[in-house]
Amino acid sequence: MIIRLPCVDSTNSYVLKHATQLDHLTLVTADEQTAGRGRFQRKWYSPPGQNFYGTLLIKDLPPHCQPHESMATLAMAALATLQQEGRLHRAWLKWPNDIYVGHAKLAGLLAESAIIEKHTVFAIGLGVNLNMPQAELAKIDKPATSYLNETGKSWSPPDFTQNLYQQILHYWQRLTDHHHEFIEEWIRLSPLPGKQVTIDTGQERLCGKVLSIQPDGTLRLQLPDGTSRNFICGDVSLTEFTQ
Repeated sequence: MIIRLPCVDSTNSYVLKHATQLDHLTLVTADEQTAGRGRFQRKWYSPPGQNFYGTLLIKDLPPHCQPHESMATLAMAALATLQQEGRLHRAWLKWPNDIYVGHAKLAGLLAESAIIEKHTVFAIGLGVNLNMPQAELAKIDKPATSYLNETGKSWSPPDFTQNLYQQILHYWQRLTDHHHEFIEEWIRLSPLPGKQVTIDTGQERLCGKVLSIQPDGTLRLQLPDGTSRNFICGDVSLTEFTQ
């Protein structure tokens, strides 16, 4: 089910507030967010009518699945929509929760959860820069791009939403019925292994070479002293990038 709202503070907040009344795999979208947010409570710039702002409600995560796979479902669906329907083949997944084109951010995801009636539910937010012109992108404090900026074409948010939801259903089916293949595809979609990166965990900032992305969702990094560590989350920036 898709629910479209004209304006909301945050689609994630709306979904968590109304989770008991909403069905599993409901996608709530908004034409505008007045308090959109990303990770670490960063403001997500959400001008009206230009982009996709939405949240997927997951109420029934299969027992064999891990929480990070709920976000992977929406990330893979969004990437497939952009690559297949939007012909934006240069888009790629950046661990753990972004879609980039080159060094510029095209989309971001935010996973939140709550215990409702003794049951964990997940609200997976997604923001995609669809029709933001360069003048608007310049207002974002980090390198950003949009579908319009990359292709010269506009994409109406309602049309994008319909295409995205079909991909969500496809990848949810893969997650539930072909779990091993789903995880392999998610790992394969990231070009990070083998690249030099900097990771900021909020407590420390480290440089190293990405060895792998693990099935449990962690990033394995080789540090300059030769040791390796696994990271469950953090902001990753690439020292180099070639696809």
